[in-house]
Amino acid sequence: MSTLAIEPFNPAAHRDHMPEVPSPSPARHVLVVSSGKFRLEFLSQAQLEAAIGYFRSPSGSTRVSAAGGDHWEFQPWQSRLPVGINNSHNRNRMLSALLSARELAREHLP
Repeated sequence: MSTLAIEPFNPAAHRDHMPEVPSPSPARHVLVVSSGKFRLEFLSQAQLEAAIGYFRSPSGSTRVSAAGGDHWEFQPWQSRLPVGINNSHNRNRMLSALLSARELAREHLP
């Protein structure tokens, strides 16, 4: 079972989990998608679409070029997902929840 919610952005409770995907400078709302024990937060429609694209494709490489930057910059958002979310059963459930969140994102996120 999945739940969808729009929450006002609170810097103490929310953060940008996908800094490499465009999001609004002063975030106003956060889309929260929960499926089972997993909870994902999105600040923009672009972030939601990136997640949908990731969960739609077979588990691919998350390797990034190592040209410059700090160690955290080499770790893409996909590798920071919660442990177990890429299990085929969980992956399909999360994709379904993300797809159902599209309309809510169109209404509330830039």
